[in-house]
Amino acid sequence: MLDLLQYGFIQNALIIGIFLALSASLLSPFLVLNQQAMIADGLAHVSFAGIILGILLSNEPLLLAIPFVMAASLLIKYLSTKRTINGDAAIGLVSAVSFAIGLIIVKKGQGFNISIESMLVGNIFTATSAELILSIAVTFLIGGFILFNYRSLLLMTYDENYAKFSKVKTTLLGYVLSGLT
Repeated sequence: MLDLLQYGFIQNALIIGIFLALSASLLSPFLVLNQQAMIADGLAHVSFAGIILGILLSNEPLLLAIPFVMAASLLIKYLSTKRTINGDAAIGLVSAVSFAIGLIIVKKGQGFNISIESMLVGNIFTATSAELILSIAVTFLIGGFILFNYRSLLLMTYDENYAKFSKVKTTLLGYVLSGLT
């Protein structure tokens, strides 16, 4: 079993998996308590459209997929703050629309020779060294944000009105948290 660790792609996959799990575990308490428990699933479906657009417009799908997913996350936050739509409902709405856009582009696009399943699920064993560095950097960015804003995040999560009264910039903090998600 330990013989597998001699391969670089296995090492990359293991390290990336650890850092992604750490990132998710740092963000999840705040997301779940703010009624955004399904955001990971929703943003995974959003990323499908971002990756398809990235393939269509450039050779590096992540260069377009990451900003696309961040914009969708901010849109979800905006929709859920309007109080007419629940956080999980906003996630479902944005993810369904984005996924449909991705499917339409694949079906109407010329020259797409990709597997939709591979775009949705991916393969951590194909991760590059650049993606390894990106996952480590994102984990440290998320950790630093939570470390420096922990009290404000707790106030905002448990009592948003008191947080506003305490001069916590809840709107900005909420959007930054959504962007990091």
